[in-house]
Amino acid sequence: MHPARPWAAATAEAASAWLPLAVPQNRSPLHCDSRRSILKALSILRSLRPREWLKNGFVLAPLFFSGNLYARAKYPAVLLTVAAFCLAASAIYLVNDVMDREADRQHPLKCRRPIAAGRLGVQTALLAAALLTAGGWMLAWQVNRATAACVAAYSVLTLAYCLALKRVLLLDAITIAAGFVLRAVAGAVAIQVYISHWLVVCTFSLAMFLALGKRLYELHLLGDNAELHRKVLFDYSEGLLKSAILATGLITLATYALYTVYPLMGTPARHAGLILTLPLVALGLGRYTHLVFRRRSGGCPSETLLSDRLLLLIIAVWAVTVYLLFELAKR
Repeated sequence: MHPARPWAAATAEAASAWLPLAVPQNRSPLHCDSRRSILKALSILRSLRPREWLKNGFVLAPLFFSGNLYARAKYPAVLLTVAAFCLAASAIYLVNDVMDREADRQHPLKCRRPIAAGRLGVQTALLAAALLTAGGWMLAWQVNRATAACVAAYSVLTLAYCLALKRVLLLDAITIAAGFVLRAVAGAVAIQVYISHWLVVCTFSLAMFLALGKRLYELHLLGDNAELHRKVLFDYSEGLLKSAILATGLITLATYALYTVYPLMGTPARHAGLILTLPLVALGLGRYTHLVFRRRSGGCPSETLLSDRLLLLIIAVWAVTVYLLFELAKR
């Protein structure tokens, strides 16, 4: 071995002198407990997946399309419903991560999740899930019984998805889509407005479109090891998924077109000009399809939406256009 250089020896000696002072060796039990509590809280927060709460924006759809944006009296009910779904959804994420922890360890990205990485215990996660579920149901009950029923149905449906339905071809995507429909229906019953059946079908097909895009992303990302992470991917093929994505995208466009021309009970005038927004919807669906097919995105629809500037611009222009059409229809 080469003799140590004088400056290196001096540096090592100096470091050994001040290191015990900079990093205390005997920390108090209280300090260690506090640090563990903070780390556990952060692990739980990450497992709640706050980014996914964007999906609960579907609860706001009935408020927007019914022309009640200025009805401040309806805001508390809507916000409570959104919060209830956030809690209920996060509870299911915890349960799902507990059940999939072994499979997640085979995934290049999901292996970093707190439960799969071993930073959050199973018992702690399940206890948090139970508390979140109870909290979500209590918030929904404060709105009305129909809203509470929607949130409870969502919890039961998504739990069934975690236990069995996610392993069945196409039924996994259908279950996810049904969860989005429950969000939209809950938003309608919370403010007690009629929801068009075309809007329900459009919500369902759009959710199917997004769910199938996620399956295609997983198939591309995991390659030959796809079925090790998610067994249902063994039954899917790239050709089947692309065909299904195109089909659900076209159904979404068609049902949205029918919704814009089909008069809504009690408020037909407010939807008279919505057909003008059809090109924007087609452009948005086409852009998302491009991201899924060509750029192999779509693993997390929320992140895809927030990261693509063109898609954000299309949605913003669509929302402003719909708002202006509603304002013009009032005059």
